[in-house]
Amino acid sequence: MTDEEFRRYFVQNLPDKVYKAIIELCDRFLEKRKSLSYEQHLIAFASFEQFLRDHTIPYSIPRSFEYSGSSTYQREEAIVEFFRTIKQTIQSLPWSEQSKLREQSLSSTWKQKQNLQPKQELKSLSQDALLRLIQEKDNLINLLIRQVETALQRPSFYTHTNVKEVGTMTNNPGGFSVSGSVGGDIHNQQGDNNLQGDNNTQIIQGQGAGSNEEQLTKEQVIELLAKLDKLVRGAELPEDTKEEATMYLGAAKKATEKEEPKKETALANLESVAETLETASKTVDAGKNIWDKAKPIILKVAGWLGAAAGSYLLGL
Repeated sequence: MTDEEFRRYFVQNLPDKVYKAIIELCDRFLEKRKSLSYEQHLIAFASFEQFLRDHTIPYSIPRSFEYSGSSTYQREEAIVEFFRTIKQTIQSLPWSEQSKLREQSLSSTWKQKQNLQPKQELKSLSQDALLRLIQEKDNLINLLIRQVETALQRPSFYTHTNVKEVGTMTNNPGGFSVSGSVGGDIHNQQGDNNLQGDNNTQIIQGQGAGSNEEQLTKEQVIELLAKLDKLVRGAELPEDTKEEATMYLGAAKKATEKEEPKKETALANLESVAETLETASKTVDAGKNIWDKAKPIILKVAGWLGAAAGSYLLGL
């Protein structure tokens, strides 16, 4: 099965409701995993993670990623655990919480994925158009690989709570709450969902924020993120670097714009922006110039978001 065939198999013809779609995605991956390449493991992981984000399902990277080593086999096994953990936790929810997911429809983005371009339409494209599609696919795979490598090497970006046993969703006024898993917890706070931690909770708060940064308003922070986005888009950087940085910036801005800003989510994405730009500053001539301009903005926003002592951002 080629990468394109697997991608179609994985995302097409999903059930219309979120609960069944999650189970279906897990089953599709777990049934095929032994015959999948390393790149296809990465495609499945990144696609599933995006699905959870698009439907505001809290989650976290399994803590076993910390010990996944550097071999592709170990990383493949860590991705398998991620799928198993999500499936088991979702199936263990009380019926009152399951029913919310059973009634929730797929987002418009994922409904569009049900009608991916069929092979007969591809055959009618010109050679130049096909080459552009192939290049786009290769760029996407490279971006997904970098995202997953970051998750594997720096799991603290995604995992803030270590709960040792499978927990449950509990009712709350803002939506639903999730705690617990096998090997990792479902966490990544999004939408109106609130995590009810069990034990060993490690929430990033504003221990390292200075008084000036704390006085910024949410609107000012959003303006700073928009300024940073404009700066990155106008820089003479490789397209894949721009794409990666603006993707993380968009996620940080979206989390900040919430009525109740999701500061942990925004902070994790801001750290990824900083890492991407700092790396570019060491490998691309134009990167140093953009990094010198971006760094002060990043530090201001990090202070407002509550970067804790020991944070990557406070070490810049």
